[in-house]
Amino acid sequence: MNAPDAEADFDIRLDRYGDVVLLQLSGRLEGAACHVLQQYLVKVLAARMPPLLVVDLEGLVAADPYGRDILLSAGRHSRASDGRLIVIGGGVLPALEEGDLDLSPSVEDALAALRGGRGTTGG
Repeated sequence: MNAPDAEADFDIRLDRYGDVVLLQLSGRLEGAACHVLQQYLVKVLAARMPPLLVVDLEGLVAADPYGRDILLSAGRHSRASDGRLIVIGGGVLPALEEGDLDLSPSVEDALAALRGGRGTTGG
C-alpha cells in the first residue's frame, strides 16, 4: 500500500530495556522524517547518562544522507558521554563506511552487549 506522502510512511517505536533505549524505525528515513528522528535522539541522549541506545533500521526501505549524518552525530555524542549507540541494519544507509557506526547483527546481540558492559568497548 502506498502512502500519499513520504512522511506518512515513517514510524519510530521506542522501548526501554532497563538502562537501554531501543528505537525501531520503519518506512522511509527521508526529508521531514530525519527531523523527527533527530528530535527522538536528542531527547534520549540528553535523558540518559551514559546514553545506551540501540537503533534498529531493519524496517527502513530507504534512507537519505541526512538520516545517516544524524546517526553518525548521535554515535559521536554517545561515545563522548561514555555511552554507546549500536545500529542494526546499517546497510540501508547511503555511503556508510566500515567503522562509521557501531553495528550489530541483531537487536538481541546489541541489547546483550549494552546490558553486559557500560560505555564503549574496545575493538
